Amino acid sequence: MPSDEQLEDELCLLDLEDADSLLLHVQDLVSQHLDEFPEDQIDDDAARYAAKMTKASITDGTRDGHLR
Repeated sequence: MPSDEQLEDELCLLDLEDADSLLLHVQDLVSQHLDEFPEDQIDDDAARYAAKMTKASITDGTRDGHLR
C-alpha cells in the first residue's frame, strides 16, 4: 500500500500534468471564447463599452501573459 507521501506526490504530478495540458491549449481556448463578447450585437452603450474593454483585456493581457 502506498504511503501518504507517495499519494500526495502522485496527486501533485497529476495536477502538474493538467496545468501543462492547459498551457499547451491556452491559445485555442482563448480564441474559442473571444466570441463570447460580441460588442457589435449589444444595444446598450455601456454594455458595449464593457464588452469591448473585456475583449481587449483578454486579447492583450491574458493571452500574451500566458503564452511562453
